[in-house]
Amino acid sequence: MRRRGRGRPVVIVGRDRKAMAAFFSKSGRARFPGLSAFRLLMLRHLLGRCAVPLAGILVMLATAPPAVSQAPVVLSGVECPSCEVRLSHLVTVGAFDGPVETGQVISVSLLEDGRYALSSQGSENLISVFAADGRFLMRTGGRGVFGYVRFLRTHGNSLHVIDPMMRRHTVLSPEFTVVRTARLSVEPLGDVLPVSDSSLVMSGFVRAAEGPAHLLHVVGPAGGIQQAMAEEPEGVRMDRSPEVYMRALAPGRGSELFWAAHRTRYRVEEWGVDGVLRRVLVREVPWFPDHRGADDRGPDEQPLPRIVDVQVDSDDRMWVLIRHGSEEWDELMGSRPQEDREFVMSNLDRLYTTVIEVIDLRSHAVLASSTVDAFLFSFVGDGRVASASSSDGVATTVNIWDLSILTR
Repeated sequence: MRRRGRGRPVVIVGRDRKAMAAFFSKSGRARFPGLSAFRLLMLRHLLGRCAVPLAGILVMLATAPPAVSQAPVVLSGVECPSCEVRLSHLVTVGAFDGPVETGQVISVSLLEDGRYALSSQGSENLISVFAADGRFLMRTGGRGVFGYVRFLRTHGNSLHVIDPMMRRHTVLSPEFTVVRTARLSVEPLGDVLPVSDSSLVMSGFVRAAEGPAHLLHVVGPAGGIQQAMAEEPEGVRMDRSPEVYMRALAPGRGSELFWAAHRTRYRVEEWGVDGVLRRVLVREVPWFPDHRGADDRGPDEQPLPRIVDVQVDSDDRMWVLIRHGSEEWDELMGSRPQEDREFVMSNLDRLYTTVIEVIDLRSHAVLASSTVDAFLFSFVGDGRVASASSSDGVATTVNIWDLSILTR
């Protein structure tokens, strides 16, 4: 396997990686799971049709905390240049020729008992359940139950299902019976994080009026906003890519804290569910400039870096998953005729490079920075990350990898 990019290479052991073609559009542009199909719909609802009653506006104003100035902590350089991130293959979830065929993966979640729940394109209103060893077990949901299963998140032994099409939050028991369901007052756009059995943090926004907008919300069991934070002074602009307003979320230490990572800036913020900003971490590296997402690059240009996901482990270390176009992007995509771009369906791992960085949240040092030529798309539980592979550009299996740091 050829490795490129900056930092130390990722060590891959176990199953060979295949091209992640199911994440790729015919135009050759990356399809961020669940975003492209809903981008125009979300913007239309968020910016034109989601009128909020006056009472709702007053609630949001009352729950918005006062502005807090928090000086950013600039992360130091890589503390251990000889350290590498190690990926060890654990299990493959899904099957091309089994009882269930999965399409483009939308969301995958590790349940408390070791099972995996997965949603995919082509069966967006269903949840597929797999055993810890990858065997297919069952499907649940269906038309009328879910419209589009965009986010699957766990808290304790409950599975939280976020459906932006029906704008509903549904909590399922370990037996996949409905515990409760509620209509959401916030459009789920960037990410969703259960912080308790009854509350969610949501990366999204509500257009209440002209002017400032809040990008993070604590939502209660009835779907209403309990706290609004992360004010955007200019409000939400239609002429900007939604990525600018999206955040990747991760739990902090205790149920009262959480982390929110900007997608198009290397900036991670620690918030309290009370709406108070506790800490801001920034990383200043030339390979990740601040940008405006798709607005700064044409459809055929090499994609700029984006933070895909973050997680904090039990040792108070933050793992950051970053994806950008590889050095081969121009060669593979720049001059290729539209009709020939099916070629890239088997070369997605050459088109993209993933950077995995590990940050010590106590010393604010970057412990390790590694690169891998693979299309990793999500952390799955503590110390695990997911990639995907495809044999025909449609059916997809998900590979789960164990993460560790190797010192040479």
